[in-house]
Amino acid sequence: VVDLDHSSTKIEATIANIEPGRILVITQIDSGTFGHTVTLTPTGATFDGTNSIATLNAQYEALVLLGISQKRFLILKNYGSVSLSSV
Repeated sequence: VVDLDHSSTKIEATIANIEPGRILVITQIDSGTFGHTVTLTPTGATFDGTNSIATLNAQYEALVLLGISQKRFLILKNYGSVSLSSV
């Protein structure tokens, strides 16, 4: 579980490894609207086949992910409106 919890400063987190078969939950706990980001750092790694950056900017937004390869997650659920983008 990756908890993004800082209401007065933007968090810029990275994920260096995707483990196939493992579930990962990324959630924003705080009430800030700074646009916390989580970036996948392995070259070519994506959340959805295209995008490597997730931006959370509201309390209780979350992504529930399943690692399907060392370069790819499958999004099981997007709670709220977590936005995805690429570098």
